[in-house]
Amino acid sequence: MNYCNHCGEKVNPGQEFCFNCGSELKKQGEQSQQTGQYYQKPSNSQSQDSGSPGWGILGFCIPLVGLILWIVWKDDRPRDAKSAGVGALISVLVTGLMYIIYFIILAALLSGM
Repeated sequence: MNYCNHCGEKVNPGQEFCFNCGSELKKQGEQSQQTGQYYQKPSNSQSQDSGSPGWGILGFCIPLVGLILWIVWKDDRPRDAKSAGVGALISVLVTGLMYIIYFIILAALLSGM
């Protein structure tokens, strides 16, 4: 099985363009003029980039970790980075909304006294 040397998706033999990213494919063993790379199996980080919801949950529970993971992984593992970043963003938004509701309730209670 061949893989796209740009995004790591599986490609069929004889396929000229990657259906996932649109980059031009070279035949197995043929060197690309632009990148100088041959077809290769995806690297370990590409095969592990699943966008697991676990990273989103971690980012939600510990937003700073989610932000750090997004910064570190945004180029190498974009799906996992997005999950961690979205989890952190949702956590920050929920926390901000809870503070707003808290202050509205507190203001209502204090004005009633």
